Amino acid sequence: MIKCCEQLKCFTQAAVLCQFLKEADYGLAFKVLQENRKRSDAAEFHYSQHVWDVQILEHAIYFHKESGEVGKKKAAISAIARPELNHSNNPQVMERVQKLRATHFFQAMARQYLLS
Repeated sequence: MIKCCEQLKCFTQAAVLCQFLKEADYGLAFKVLQENRKRSDAAEFHYSQHVWDVQILEHAIYFHKESGEVGKKKAAISAIARPELNHSNNPQVMERVQKLRATHFFQAMARQYLLS
């Protein structure tokens, strides 16, 4: 699915999928996020609703700052500041957040690719 999203130029979706792997593929996630600067693929929406991996959000903030993309940087900062992503949370809270965000992500993908 990651490769399909890359081919479709849906780079933020590909980065979201990188966090689903048993071991998150940060190298690939960071690479596809850098490709995203050439496109508008609802990155702000995905940051706030579908990304739960703080390292991916931290890289997004850094990269958008370096490339001067103020809107995307603000969206990533807002997403990382959400209380449910706090590392001090109980592991069950993080598990629920991951399941909820994963469900929302796949519902959004189904709407985009199957219902349109």
